[in-house]
Amino acid sequence: MSNRRLVTYMTTSLLAAGICLLVLVLLPAPKVAYMKDPIRGILTGLTVAGIGIPLCLIGSAIGQRFESSPYFEGRFIAGFLSLAGYVCICIAAVCIGLAFYALISRYLKA
Repeated sequence: MSNRRLVTYMTTSLLAAGICLLVLVLLPAPKVAYMKDPIRGILTGLTVAGIGIPLCLIGSAIGQRFESSPYFEGRFIAGFLSLAGYVCICIAAVCIGLAFYALISRYLKA
């Protein structure tokens, strides 16, 4: 992957995360439980995914750069960044999944 494309993906992802976080901050305080407010779950999931995607991309780029190196430090850092990114993406998927579950259960009760 070219450096320009990598920077574009990371910038877009972080910009989307920043916008979602800003919307979360500007929303009024919820008067109901978290599971009854699915828009916050979706925005939280998108924010966490926007942070996790650049971590995965950086980990992949570092891993490719240090692939032929005899030292383990570069691959260790790449693995750690990739793992942190995958954990963030999994957490984002859970947040978005629970938000859709709350949304679907709300409409099935009505």
